[in-house]
Amino acid sequence: MNRKSFFHKTIDFLSASAILAMVIVLLVEPQRAMKGALQGLSLCCQVIIPSLFPFLVLSRLLLESPLAGPLGAPLSPYTKCLGIPSRKAAGALLCGLLGGFAAGASAVEQLYEAGELTKQEAERLLVCCIGSSPAFIVGSVGAVMLHSVFAGWLLFLSQVSASLICGAFFRISKASRTGVSLSSLSLPKTLPRGIPNAIEKAVFSTSILCGYIILFSFLAEMLAPATLPTLPRFLLTLPLEVTNACRAGASAVAARLTLCDLALSFMGFSVFLQVRSLTCAHFSLKALLVSRIPHAFLSLLLLKALLYFFPNAQTASTAIPSLFAFRMPLDVICIFFLLCVMITCHRKNFSSLPSQSNGV
Repeated sequence: MNRKSFFHKTIDFLSASAILAMVIVLLVEPQRAMKGALQGLSLCCQVIIPSLFPFLVLSRLLLESPLAGPLGAPLSPYTKCLGIPSRKAAGALLCGLLGGFAAGASAVEQLYEAGELTKQEAERLLVCCIGSSPAFIVGSVGAVMLHSVFAGWLLFLSQVSASLICGAFFRISKASRTGVSLSSLSLPKTLPRGIPNAIEKAVFSTSILCGYIILFSFLAEMLAPATLPTLPRFLLTLPLEVTNACRAGASAVAARLTLCDLALSFMGFSVFLQVRSLTCAHFSLKALLVSRIPHAFLSLLLLKALLYFFPNAQTASTAIPSLFAFRMPLDVICIFFLLCVMITCHRKNFSSLPSQSNGV
């Protein structure tokens, strides 16, 4: 048995053991498991769906429109420096900076499918536009968790600046110096457009995101319950999911901003799986994964520089009120559930149709 085969078998055995352990814990402590899943479901129904779903629909329609180039014009010099000639790339970057990692991944995938980006350009653009949205950083982390909107804005500025610097760094990496691929010479493709296609894509993307959020909220509750001390809970949730890691970091007595900044930089395994689900299978997330270490280092340096000029942000409160201040109406939840069912059935029926190669 060679070393590579032994490594893969070891990983498979450890993964199966971890899954078995989670199943046992689920059966032994069903109340904790239900609490974690309900927290994820609450996050989906009260925050993710109302805020993200409309943005996904509108951003897709915007990238299809002639306004995609002009609206992204302020960021166009930066994307040109990245070696991305497409005029719509700046619009996709803007969607990622404003809408977060889900909108950014969806926008990059859309441009790649349309032939506007090559594989290398899409991977490079992901490094720049995958991050948390200002609504989450300023609204949830800053205003609610830290009791300081201003601290939230400082976190957002440090995160965005670090992402743009990392993107420029990977422009000169070995992957970026490869020759022009055949896909870069192809003409833009003709794909379904309009409101029906935008809604279908947004519903599918939102369903995928909610599934991952519920699963990782359950895992976070199983591995790091709220009864744990702050630092161990932060270290356990940091590789899993960004929201729970930010909650743990914000509850620390000291270094609250630093811990929240680290959580926002590393994002957690849940975010990478969501990006993987929203992007083409041919995309490599290696550059995005590698970028998180220099991203965390740069964002901490930038945050420290910002705090030097604005030291009042250090006085953010450590009290943690309820994260969500409203409840999504039951009828809206039911409507969204029906939309998910309709989209799933539509995809299943479409895939079951006989292909042209079978004589149809």
